[in-house]
Amino acid sequence: MLFLVWRRWTSPLGPVVDLGYAVYLGNDTLPGITFFGGIPYVQPPLGDLRWREPKMIDESPKSDDQKTIVDSRNFGPICIQQPATVGVGEEDCVTLNIWKPTDAKDGDNLPVVIYIHGGGNYYNSAQGFPMQTWVNNTQGRIIAVNIQYRLGLLGFLASAELLKDGTANAGLLDQRAAFDWVKRHISSFGGDPNHITISGESSGGGSVINHLIWQNGTAKQSFNAAILQSIGNDPFPKPQVYEQCFGNVTHFVGCDTSDNVMSCLRSTSIRTLIAAVNHRPQPLCKYLPIVDGYNIVDFPSQLVKNGRFSKMPIVAGHMTNDGTTFTGSPTTVTNTSSLFTALTSARYTNLSNGTFQKALTYYPESSYSSFYDLAQTLVGDTQFTCLDWYLALQASKYGQPAYLFRWNTPDPVQLAATPYKGVMHTSELYFLFDGTNSGVSSANALTTFRGFNATEQPLSTEAVSYWTSFSRSYDPSTYKYTSSPDWPSLSYNGTGQRIVPTEGNSTTTTNTVVEDIPDDYVKRCMFWMSVGSETRI
Repeated sequence: MLFLVWRRWTSPLGPVVDLGYAVYLGNDTLPGITFFGGIPYVQPPLGDLRWREPKMIDESPKSDDQKTIVDSRNFGPICIQQPATVGVGEEDCVTLNIWKPTDAKDGDNLPVVIYIHGGGNYYNSAQGFPMQTWVNNTQGRIIAVNIQYRLGLLGFLASAELLKDGTANAGLLDQRAAFDWVKRHISSFGGDPNHITISGESSGGGSVINHLIWQNGTAKQSFNAAILQSIGNDPFPKPQVYEQCFGNVTHFVGCDTSDNVMSCLRSTSIRTLIAAVNHRPQPLCKYLPIVDGYNIVDFPSQLVKNGRFSKMPIVAGHMTNDGTTFTGSPTTVTNTSSLFTALTSARYTNLSNGTFQKALTYYPESSYSSFYDLAQTLVGDTQFTCLDWYLALQASKYGQPAYLFRWNTPDPVQLAATPYKGVMHTSELYFLFDGTNSGVSSANALTTFRGFNATEQPLSTEAVSYWTSFSRSYDPSTYKYTSSPDWPSLSYNGTGQRIVPTEGNSTTTTNTVVEDIPDDYVKRCMFWMSVGSETRI
């Protein structure tokens, strides 16, 4: 039963927040935290709204007799994944989740952090990245939000035909709509709409840099700082690639001969579109962000080089062995020929052999323990381990605080499965999100977590402390874990230092250190940033 008392909504089922246009019921079963899940931030992107810019919900204030309480005590449905499975994920999935201190109220102006999940822009969900630990770690001095957005074919289909009657990069536009919603409404949950940090890993980190370069770096932003982990934009596809992928979809669903292809696609059943997701030519069609000429006008590496990005405080970094997930195995990549094939067959299809041969001069074999170690370092540099340094360097050039990291502790679950991958891509997620490294997906219908052992817990506490300290003060050292080293900011002189989060043997401390950024790394990264037009990063 719901009650209206003195024009304020209450419920015996939990706390409520009145946003004027809607009233949301939260879940207070977590000690000291109230959770609000599955809140829609735009209209469901269904029917005629498929492949269009997100459309605002009617947020005009309503009288009390026009409102009912919306049950938001649980997560909403996940988005349709790739590969897709009928019954796993829904098209109406564009929602966000909020963790707030139970006693936080309008006017408290607590800092806000918004997390964008990774997964190549085609799989994963917000459910795998719970943020109550982030709130608890700060003793309730932060509001945490994570978001879901259109994925894969529904979020990143592109073609000239689509651009005439719709939008490319719909998933990125969803994310921006979520930021805008948070800015408009987070004060009702106790948050500060003028102190918002966005954070993401892999394709989520790629999304963050895409937002920083949005509209040539001139866009009005609804966020004030950014955290980028293993920046994960795939190479931006050429038009002939995404046109071929679009043609494959329209032919498969029977819309290629229609007088109005987009109208036909928008009236196609979701079951048929799910079949189309699984019918894509591989590895050609991934459905990725594209250079659309308006919102994304060039490759991020090129825009960052030219200072065409939003200037704000930055934390950025990567895993020690980010490249291993994308290099093949020590038995398949054994020489320069197999490495070039691994690089260009599915990923860097525009990388010339001449550029590759020049790149090899920056990777002398005598500096590496094996050829595979050389190979994974080179592959990692091309995308994950250099763009973070370059962005931080450029941000510091414009007077912004910028902090770099090299995560140096593996996810123990993934390490046990593939020991040769070392501190592989996504390793930090295990420690930042309660012992998980992925969300719900078509391959995993339930999120699984593993409790930390005695020496893992201090690293988790330290990492969350650094991340939330930056979100609170734009300085990761202000509210750091007591025994952690201070995290130095980068100086714009081509060199500097970074933090190296590392598990120790103690139940109370870590082995995290500060290291000088190696000169050979800087030279390698300057080379890769100079050939961004070939890597299309």
